Amino acid sequence: MKKFISIILLCVLFSCSEKEMLIYYTYNDTTITRLAKRNEIFLYYGRFENKNSLPQSYIKATYSGFDGGINCYMI
Repeated sequence: MKKFISIILLCVLFSCSEKEMLIYYTYNDTTITRLAKRNEIFLYYGRFENKNSLPQSYIKATYSGFDGGINCYMI
C-alpha cells in the first residue's frame, strides 16, 4: 500500500510541473507529438524529437486543471 501511495504522489508531482515536455501517441503506424505548456497542448502530426524542429501547423487545445480530458481531443 505504501508503494502505491508513493507512486500516486510521484505522478501528481510530475504532472503539475511547469516544464515543457514532448509526449508521443502512436496508433496504427500514425504518431502524434504532443507539446504540453501549462494549460495549453499543441498536437503535431508525426514524431519530432526536438522542440526546435516542430512544424508551424498544429492543433491547439486548452484545459483547466489536470489534462485527463486530452483523450477527447485525440479521438
